[in-house]
Amino acid sequence: MDFIIPAVVQTELTALSASEAAVSKIKDFCILLDKWNQKVNLTGSKSVDEIALNHVHDSLLAAKCLPQSEAFIDVGSGAGFPGLILAMIWPDREAHLIEPKEKSAIFLKEAIKTLSLTNVTVYIRAIEELQGEEIVPIYQEYFSISRAFSPAKKFFGYCHYLVHEDAPLFLMSGEESELLDPQVLEKNKLTVFKSTNYDLSKPKKTLVEIRQA
Repeated sequence: MDFIIPAVVQTELTALSASEAAVSKIKDFCILLDKWNQKVNLTGSKSVDEIALNHVHDSLLAAKCLPQSEAFIDVGSGAGFPGLILAMIWPDREAHLIEPKEKSAIFLKEAIKTLSLTNVTVYIRAIEELQGEEIVPIYQEYFSISRAFSPAKKFFGYCHYLVHEDAPLFLMSGEESELLDPQVLEKNKLTVFKSTNYDLSKPKKTLVEIRQA
């Protein structure tokens, strides 16, 4: 398939000093996801360009605001946003993708195999069930991120254990969310540490950093 990465996406890849290998993998990833979307509805995007513009671009913009870290966790990775994109531009960082929906997790594993990604682990389990020894060293030391908040009312109840003194949780938010209700945060002993507008063309696109209260 002849697919050229949109200019705005390429601009962000350049700003992040993404390698040629990473750019090639992201291109192949968009093509692969588009093929899967035609059979299994993983995203609402109807074309490979929409995938790049709506999802890859969003993930890259958020990446510019994230801290340096040897590893990270993506909660509710879905079709790989932002976790799989971050893994491709940061090949030296461990990416731990948590995705309970089997069809999405199967796609993630297929993408990892097809793109020869060696720094990614997929957990096909709900976040509230993943508190065992296999991932404890990760969430106690490194940041977590989520672009999917469902179910919003239970999100922090499920994820509060990820937040430690040096391990914040970042939320990619498109609007004011019930998730950020001060009472909900207080109930889970959490607080909004900082909110950053990560997409200057869309004022409501914020990266919300959650820390222990």
